[in-house]
Amino acid sequence: MSALITLMVFGNSIGIYHAFAGIILLVWLFVFFIIGDNYDMRNDVLASMGSK
Repeated sequence: MSALITLMVFGNSIGIYHAFAGIILLVWLFVFFIIGDNYDMRNDVLASMGSK
């Protein structure tokens, strides 16, 4: 919801496409960090299983 408000407020001044791209980038980074953390945890589990 806040993203839509930000898009409406800043869309006219910086350009709708730039605002949209910025929001997508933030979401992508957020998802990337979550998946990256889970991926590291899986690697640790596999490594611990392999060392036993």
